[in-house]
Amino acid sequence: MEFYFGDDKEMIDVVYLPHPGLDQLMVRDLLSNAMWSPVNAYEFNETTIDKVKDGCILVVPGAVQNARRINMLIANFRWVVIFNVSDETNIFEIDKLNHPNMKIWLQTPRADITYNARVFGVGYGYAREYAKGLESEYLDKSIDVFISGQNTHARRNMVFKRLHEFKDKHKDLNIHINETAGFTQGYSQQMYFNLLAQSKVAPAPSGAFSPDSFRVYEALELGCIPIADEVSPKLEHNSEGYWEKLFHSPVPILRDSNVSSLINDSLKDYQMKANQIFAWWIGQKRKYAYDLQRDIALTSLQGVESTDKSLLTVIVPVSPWKSHPDTKKLEVTIQSIRRHLPDCEIVITFDGVRAEQEDRREDYNEFVKRMLWKINHEYTNVLPLIFLEHTHQVGMMREALKYTKTPLVMYVEGDSPLADEEIDFKKITNRLLNGTDVVRLYNKESIPEEHKYLMLSEVEDEFIKTAQWSQQPHLATKNFYERALQYFGKDAKAFIEERIYYIGVKEARKGNWNMEIYLPKDGKPRSYHLDGREGEDQYLGSQVF
Repeated sequence: MEFYFGDDKEMIDVVYLPHPGLDQLMVRDLLSNAMWSPVNAYEFNETTIDKVKDGCILVVPGAVQNARRINMLIANFRWVVIFNVSDETNIFEIDKLNHPNMKIWLQTPRADITYNARVFGVGYGYAREYAKGLESEYLDKSIDVFISGQNTHARRNMVFKRLHEFKDKHKDLNIHINETAGFTQGYSQQMYFNLLAQSKVAPAPSGAFSPDSFRVYEALELGCIPIADEVSPKLEHNSEGYWEKLFHSPVPILRDSNVSSLINDSLKDYQMKANQIFAWWIGQKRKYAYDLQRDIALTSLQGVESTDKSLLTVIVPVSPWKSHPDTKKLEVTIQSIRRHLPDCEIVITFDGVRAEQEDRREDYNEFVKRMLWKINHEYTNVLPLIFLEHTHQVGMMREALKYTKTPLVMYVEGDSPLADEEIDFKKITNRLLNGTDVVRLYNKESIPEEHKYLMLSEVEDEFIKTAQWSQQPHLATKNFYERALQYFGKDAKAFIEERIYYIGVKEARKGNWNMEIYLPKDGKPRSYHLDGREGEDQYLGSQVF
């Protein structure tokens, strides 16, 4: 089910000038919402330049175009967003583009030049496509270090030499090195991606001019740690700070010749670091999608903020369970959300491991690894947030709300799936948009006798007013949650329910909080519990409020 308000937006024309390349595949995913479909996503229409009437996104292969010709093509457009791609040597004179209503995206920028443009890298090529056929969530990452690529310039020669030396010194590690004489002259694509998916660390030496390379993004797509080279083999090309110019990331960067130390550091606590990087990469792709939406809105004047398409963001907290590394319980919960809400954004917050559960760390990291693979390759519009330290529900919710772009949220604990029965989300969201703060999806057929004293009304139109707070699946306004979390200190580490339960009773009875329970006429529960904790200690005494 989708919810709409405001006016529908027009289709956005996308024009690709001739000269397709491998470095345009990620751009195509971005310009079709295949990478991420944002809240209020524009829809795209690939067409030709002669059919554009108002404005478009124009993908320009810079190495075979010139600014004068592009200025002529866009002169009569009211607006334009230009993607300059396939121009590793930066010969296209981007500063000579001229249009009064224009945004520019630049692939493989020079690190030593300041641009009035968004910058991005060459992308993942075919990795995303091939990953769909892999089952890497169950691969054991048995290859410690893997590289298969061309050794065609001095920088790559140095990296390969260091890697062979590293292999000779570390007989205990599984290190796979395959040097080739040129691009695509190594393994078949399927074999290459299978090997990369089984690998932990993937050194990615510089390209022929830009430090950028497909290998960095291929490794990111397949859940391993790339080592991104920052040094161009062209001495006149100052590439210092290249990766920081593209994005702020946890990816290790090679700035000298000491690739060995970066490998050793990456292999230490490998899975935790790999999970952090994988989750960051998923978030970075989401950022690209929202940055594009913003640029379209600003240039086309269609107004992205006033015509939100979806009202709900679902927030799902997860922590170490006895059943980990098995992913089934969380998968059941996500699938239940998707049955009811196939398109909304889901934010999964993976808590850090508390000291009392240190023995769970390895299984938990493996569980997170498997889930990140599914999030990246099987699910859509799911954002993982990784917490390296135990943060608990309060801290994780505060962070998740920073990524929430909708007026309403639904809170669903990772082991509390929604029932299959129909949920009238339109009716619920209408109430939340008209004065109700919280609506809970009940996990019982009726109100137990011992809870009736917490009910503040009779059932009316399938809703009953209540003073009872529970972390059972519920919907709320984002604004209400932000206010409710102010009852906790800035360093709080606690269950939300442990404090808000008592506050909710007082605030609801005073009429300050409008809380309701959704009780459909069929009397069937709308959520249930898989008991991820399985009776284990909740560590209530160690909470910080």
